[in-house]
Amino acid sequence: MNWIRKMALLIVMTVAVFQGLVSVADEIFKSGTGTLSIELPLDQSHPLQKAVYGVNNLLISRPLGYQHPGFIKAYEYAGCPVIRYPGGTSANYINHMTGYFDIHKAAGFHVPEYERANRGILKQKDGFQVEEFLGFVAETGARFNLVLNICTMTYAENEAYMQRLQRAGAKLEFVELGNELYYGGPNRGYGYFYPEASDYAVGMEKYAHMIRSYFPEAKIGVIIPAEIFQHLDFTTEKQNRFGQWVTALQKYDYYDAVIMHMYSKIGVSLKDGKQPAGYEEAYRNALSYMDSRFGHAVKKVKGYFPGKKIWVTEYALASVFGKDAKTAPFKDISQTHAGNLGACAFTLKLFSEASIELASRHSFSGMVDLMDRKNLMSGGGRVVPNSVLDFFKLYSEVVQGGDRFLTPLIQGGHTYTGNEDGEYPDIAAGYFFTENYGRLVLINKGVMEYTVGPITSDNTPATIVACRQISPKRNLSIEEALASKDAVKQHELAQSELRNIILPPLSVTLITLEQEPLAPDSIGLLK
Repeated sequence: MNWIRKMALLIVMTVAVFQGLVSVADEIFKSGTGTLSIELPLDQSHPLQKAVYGVNNLLISRPLGYQHPGFIKAYEYAGCPVIRYPGGTSANYINHMTGYFDIHKAAGFHVPEYERANRGILKQKDGFQVEEFLGFVAETGARFNLVLNICTMTYAENEAYMQRLQRAGAKLEFVELGNELYYGGPNRGYGYFYPEASDYAVGMEKYAHMIRSYFPEAKIGVIIPAEIFQHLDFTTEKQNRFGQWVTALQKYDYYDAVIMHMYSKIGVSLKDGKQPAGYEEAYRNALSYMDSRFGHAVKKVKGYFPGKKIWVTEYALASVFGKDAKTAPFKDISQTHAGNLGACAFTLKLFSEASIELASRHSFSGMVDLMDRKNLMSGGGRVVPNSVLDFFKLYSEVVQGGDRFLTPLIQGGHTYTGNEDGEYPDIAAGYFFTENYGRLVLINKGVMEYTVGPITSDNTPATIVACRQISPKRNLSIEEALASKDAVKQHELAQSELRNIILPPLSVTLITLEQEPLAPDSIGLLK
């Protein structure tokens, strides 16, 4: 099919830690050097799912509104990722008819948490109202995925909410029917609202029909257990609440997508008193976790729900969850270089799977720092992008400029030793391209140093014309680099350096390439 004649602009992303960094646990990663050769098989590409570039977000009780000039500026600086509204767990309790959390219907540790949250909301005019968010959407053109409260809000209240959104001129593109409601049991946790898995599977069909009566183009997603990702031995044959949840939903076809959360655990277990020795081990644990589970989980989900899209509406590196999350060891992992690099590698996995239509990195509110907080609600104060946002926004460039995605073929890369079932590649790669140009993402996850060798497509070599790198500062150990939250710099390579581009350990580098025009049939019959 004659739709690609010339590829110009190829960007390689590699997040860099320079040669000379010392690992405190050399047995975790192989050291040394290597040279990579990269082939771009255009006939193995699929349409780029641009909504995979998205973020979870929670502003309900925080001293910051969606229409604060600083928040809007930070969001636009990020390249306007798809934004999840109003959040995750909080979405199950916030009542959009009142603007406050339904405390009397909450359970467990959420009661005092949401009592405090309501006190925070009281400081905001008219509570937490969706119209403020819709004003933000109108100003920025943001795409969003809406999480419905199907716990404390009644069916009638949700229908009134749909009518309210319709009157406001909202465009519902993605609708999530609840958040993680598979946890709990009869009279326990979310089981208070949905005692049996079948209660959710049956009840959501009515919701789906109601939503489409107001928003015919809306895509509807139902939630499935995160345990499919977390446990390699997950099976519906066990018929616990998680297995029953999958089995119950398999009987219906009213939804467009299934929703999973994929947090890569770093090896903390409060029950067993276990924790990593440092950030390097935590990082390796998370890499091993995602590399061993991602493909396995996606294959299972596609088997359970053939033809359905997959939405991964929360993902990050994580320590523990629930009431202990704020005091757990390595609770700040997502704010570090380890968290940034690990999440960057995971984002690339999401783009690589054609069935994944939507994703939300957790969380945008952690990608900005709030200064002079007492003046934020009045429009003052400052909202400052931090290194997490600087890192995350790299994908905005490849998404905005691409139409298709493929996984490059890499030769010369080595492996690291994982915790689960063997060896995993040091190098992760993805190519985002359109008719006239493309961008390549290379992530050096390990501590070997690599030289970029030939990059070809259809045996046609590319010419490197520019290169930009993001890297931790020099003279840091591996542990110091991974634990760092702000020891990061960006710089452009000089023309004289382009002849020998190095991918340092733990890497992101942006390389612009030019390539001779390709024959019309070189990419096959792509649609």
